[in-house]
Amino acid sequence: MKRIIFFIFCIVLVCSSVFSQEDDRKLGFGQQFSLRDIPKDINPLDLFNPIDYECTPGDLYKLEIIVDFQRNYSYPLFLEDTYKLNVPYIGIIDVKGMTFAEMRKKVVNGIRARVPLQYVDIVLKVPAHYDVFVYGGVNRPGFVTVIPINRVADAIVLAGGLKKGASFRQVQLLRGEEAIKLDLSRYVVNADLSQNPYLKRGDKLYIPHAEIIVNLKGAVTYAGFYELVPGETLQDLIDYAGGPLPNALVSKIELLRVAEEGKYEIETVNINQAQSVVLSHGDLISIHSSYESSEMIMAEGALFGLPIKEGEPINIMVKPILVNIPYFPGITILTLLDNLGGPTPFAKGKDSYIIRKTQDEKIPIDVEKLWRTRDPSFDLALQPGDHLVIPMIILKVFVAGEVNSSGEKTYLSGYTVSDYLLASGGISETGDPNGVYLLFRDGSKQKLSMTQEVGPGAVIFVDKNGWTKTEETLLKLGIIIGFVSSVVILTDRLWELIDRGIE
Repeated sequence: MKRIIFFIFCIVLVCSSVFSQEDDRKLGFGQQFSLRDIPKDINPLDLFNPIDYECTPGDLYKLEIIVDFQRNYSYPLFLEDTYKLNVPYIGIIDVKGMTFAEMRKKVVNGIRARVPLQYVDIVLKVPAHYDVFVYGGVNRPGFVTVIPINRVADAIVLAGGLKKGASFRQVQLLRGEEAIKLDLSRYVVNADLSQNPYLKRGDKLYIPHAEIIVNLKGAVTYAGFYELVPGETLQDLIDYAGGPLPNALVSKIELLRVAEEGKYEIETVNINQAQSVVLSHGDLISIHSSYESSEMIMAEGALFGLPIKEGEPINIMVKPILVNIPYFPGITILTLLDNLGGPTPFAKGKDSYIIRKTQDEKIPIDVEKLWRTRDPSFDLALQPGDHLVIPMIILKVFVAGEVNSSGEKTYLSGYTVSDYLLASGGISETGDPNGVYLLFRDGSKQKLSMTQEVGPGAVIFVDKNGWTKTEETLLKLGIIIGFVSSVVILTDRLWELIDRGIE
């Protein structure tokens, strides 16, 4: 009984869909699958299909018969290794090669032909269980316990799943004298059940290492590592990856391959030639995007990010943006600013500059004046690779001193001193409500009122109250007096000892 309970638990573990995609991305056959969270309320017999299920030695059936309202009978029937089933009213029948549906029909019709009954039926109470041996590229090779409704993939999961580098597409099912090659990718992707058959008593599974693993990068639907079988081509790989994206440069596919003596060779292939390019283990294929090939200009800093349209609400960015704009002949700083909505109110336009990589120089630009006047004399033609930087005012307010929670606070337009003090947990018991100041870099300070608005980058400081200062002064004074008293006492004692020595 304990063995049956353990067996049913194992089946609950694997009878749901066993593979899922990591991080919602497909990384290649043999590389991308992981266990799902297993539902806790699945009954293995809920997945029982009487049409597919083959009668298997070890099955436990229940025959239910109702003669009349007072006579109900239930008979347990156990299928022997000889495939012989001893059925009341009929005798021994051979069910070898029968599905459960065929056996049920034979039993029910056979009993009804011999005995007039109100009801007769036979159900599968407990399916047979047996061990299959799984070895090769799995994490826990050895025997695993399965039932006839388990498939090859279930046994691999019970054996701990595939090791890194194990083949997912050349699994070998050893059944008697026959060796059957299975490609589980065709089951997972195309629902080809023939590639993930039911397991039978005596089966063995061998998981070899993957012979060919390639890496596909770039503008395809599913980039990543893929296992291929010998003879498959670049076109097969692209098809497995969901095809190229609309912006893919399929006329210049790069194939990086390790050649003789460990040297690398790069070959450029047109997609029209892909069907004739057979791939090898370790190949790296890159399909570039048309965006990558465009010469770009980078803009960074206090910009809106989109053109401003009259009558529409404006979203002011509180953080610097970073955006690439394709270069085209004639583009200038003003053109770029128009495309990005111009500098925001938090821009330090006078401190803007361009980093020109082609000449390794930094060119200062007064973006504030250019945007305000739109004077072409302040404009500058851009070059491929230019990097425009518009610094942003620090959008933080710092609160320090005698508050309950000092530190930086997010700047919000219209917020007053009182608002920022409230955001800092209020003035502490030792703070002075009348001693709130705005600190400057040179160490000077300016007294603030609670209703005064604060700009970005401001530093608010709350001074200690008068009594706290008095306490600190008295404490310091007490320490000084105590120190002086101790020195006087020690000096008197020293002189006393000296006088006694002289006498």
